[in-house]
This record gives sequence, C-alpha cells and structure tokens, in this order.
Amino acid sequence: MRLVEQGKISLDDPAHKYIDISLKKGYNTTMYELFGLWANEVTVRHLIFMKSGIQDYEIGDFDQNLILPNISGQVHDPFEIL
Repeated sequence: MRLVEQGKISLDDPAHKYIDISLKKGYNTTMYELFGLWANEVTVRHLIFMKSGIQDYEIGDFDQNLILPNISGQVHDPFEIL
C-alpha cells in the first residue's frame, strides 16, 4: 500500500507485472505458467484483498509441517504446494 500511496504502482496494475520478475529470476517461471491464462487478469488489488482466486496454503498435513516447529530443520519451498 505504501507503493500505491507513493504513486509507484496502481491497485489495478496486473500483478504479474511485478511478480513475474521474481518468479523468473528464482524459479524460471511466470504466473501464467503456474496458474494458467486467467493469472494474467489478477491485479494488485485482487492480491491485497485476497480475491485473486489463487488457493491458500491450507493443505492438511503439509500445512501442519510448515506451521509446527520443524525438528529436522527441513526447509520447504512454496513450489512444493503448487
């Protein structure tokens, strides 16, 4: 919201415009490749208000492993969920 207030981005900008930079750099993928064509319609506003249609991370046992202290020290990547 600070960037919006500063006029650097708009709530109605497509989210992929900003997210794809990190996805490409870190994982060599894009929102489109992960979620399909509709992902290009997701805006910054959708993400902020949690209305993007992208599923949450609540996935039973996997979610519990992320929330509870991980004794083994295993690090989970968000792409395990996808």
